[in-house]
Amino acid sequence: MPSNDTADVFITGRQVDAVGDYVLTYTPFDDLNFDDCRWQDIVSATVAGDIDLYTGFDPDEDCYRGKVGIGIAGNKIAKLESHKFTSRDSVRVSIYGFTDIDAPLNDLTGYDDIYQGVYGLIRGNQAGYGTTTFGVHGETHAGKYPVGVYGEAYEDVSTTHSFGVRGEVTNRAQSMNQNMAVYAEVKPDPNTLTIGSNDYAFYGVGNSLFTGTPILISDESVKTDISTLDNASETLNLLNPVSYLLQSPENRSLGFETDMQYGLIAQEVQEILPELVHQTIVPEQIDSTGVIEGSSVELLGIQYSQLIPLLVAGFKEQNAEMAAQIEENNELEDQVASLTEQLQSQEEQIAEMQNQMNSMMESFQSTQSKMSNCCGNAPVEKGRSETGAIELEQNFPNPFDVETTINFTIHEPAQIRLEISDASGRVLDVLVNTQLSEGRYTERWNASAYAPGAYYYSLYADTELLTKKMIKR
Repeated sequence: MPSNDTADVFITGRQVDAVGDYVLTYTPFDDLNFDDCRWQDIVSATVAGDIDLYTGFDPDEDCYRGKVGIGIAGNKIAKLESHKFTSRDSVRVSIYGFTDIDAPLNDLTGYDDIYQGVYGLIRGNQAGYGTTTFGVHGETHAGKYPVGVYGEAYEDVSTTHSFGVRGEVTNRAQSMNQNMAVYAEVKPDPNTLTIGSNDYAFYGVGNSLFTGTPILISDESVKTDISTLDNASETLNLLNPVSYLLQSPENRSLGFETDMQYGLIAQEVQEILPELVHQTIVPEQIDSTGVIEGSSVELLGIQYSQLIPLLVAGFKEQNAEMAAQIEENNELEDQVASLTEQLQSQEEQIAEMQNQMNSMMESFQSTQSKMSNCCGNAPVEKGRSETGAIELEQNFPNPFDVETTINFTIHEPAQIRLEISDASGRVLDVLVNTQLSEGRYTERWNASAYAPGAYYYSLYADTELLTKKMIKR
C-alpha cells in the first residue's frame, strides 16, 4: 500500500477471535489501543508537538511490560537490557549514548548547560532500600585488556577543564561516616587470599594532583612481627640521591614531567633495600575502539613512602649520637678544667719554691761573701745560731784519719744544707741538702780521697750559718 504521512486514517489488521481470523478495517489514529501492551505513544517531554513511544511504564496499570529486551531472547533481568552478538552484529557497542552540542555560530543558546551522553540516577530517601546503589556499573569478564568503565575526554576546543572520569560525593546526611568520590579495590585471589605484586587499584600516566592529604592505613591491629629499626643511619648513608630528567621509553609515551627531578635510582636501591623496589608493567595504550598504541614496558618502581620510617630512625640515631658526643665533650671539658686547676696550683707551688731557692741563694751568696771577706777567706767557727734555732756539734773524732761523724740539731723545720769545704772556702762535698723537721741528726764524712789538713763543715738553715773546723791526720 502506498504510504502517506498526512493521512488521518490508519489501516491495520486486527484479530477477531481466538482462531486467528483477520479482517481488513480502518481505525482513526486517535482511537488506537494496543491491547497487547506494546508501544504506547506519548507527547514528547523535550520537543513540543512530537510523538514519542515508550513501554513498561506504569506498574499499577494492566499494560505494564516490566522488563524489555533489545536483541535478546528469554528472561530479562533489567528494565532495559541490550545484548550484542558478534556472530551477527557488526556494531561493537551494546548501548551508545551520544549528545551533539554543535550549533550555528549565531545560535549560542544552551551553551552553558550540562550535556551528558549517558546518565544513571538512583534516588531515594531511605537508607534501608538495599545495601549498595550504583548510578553506573561497568563490568568486564573477557578480553586481553578488560576495562570496567572507560572514560575519555578530548579537548578539541579551548576548554577550561577536561575529565576522563569524574567522581563527586555530597554529604547531605551528616550521619554518614565516610564518603568516597572514587573507590577502587583490587580483589585478592580467592584461593590464596593474596594480591599480586602487579595488581594496582589505581594506575595513572602523568602527574597526580591532590588538594587533600593521602592517608595510608597504618593501624597497629593490621601489623605483626613489629621490630625497631636499627642502624638506619648506616643504611641511609648507602643511598645515593641524584637529580635527573625523565624520558619515555621507546614506543610508549608515559607523559613524564619535563622539569628537573630529584630521587633515587631503583637499581641502586634494589641492592640496598630490595623490599622497596618492585617490578611494574606499564600496559599498552588503548583507545576507546580497542586500538593498541605502543607496547607494554617493564620498569622498576620504588615505594618512596617506606623511606620515611628510615629517615625518622636515622634522625633519632643521629640525635642520640650527638647527645652522647655532647656528654663526652662535657666530661672532657670538666677534666680539662680540673687539670687546669692542678696546673695553676703546681705553678703556684713552683713559684713558691723558686722564691725559697732565690732567698736561699741570696743568703748563701751573702754568707759566701762574708766568709770571703773575713780572716783571709777562712770561715768563722760558730756552733750555735743567734736565734738558737740550730746547733752544730764538734765532729768526732777530731783529729781523724779517714772518717768522722758530724751531729747537728734543729729546733724548727727548715731548709738544711750541710757541706764540706777546704781552708780556701772551696766546697768539696754536700752531705745534706733538703727540708728537715726539728730534731737531732747525724752525718758521716769519708775523707779518704782528701789529703791530711784542715777542713771546715758548714750548716745552713734558711738564712742562718754555723761553721766548725776539723783536722785530718
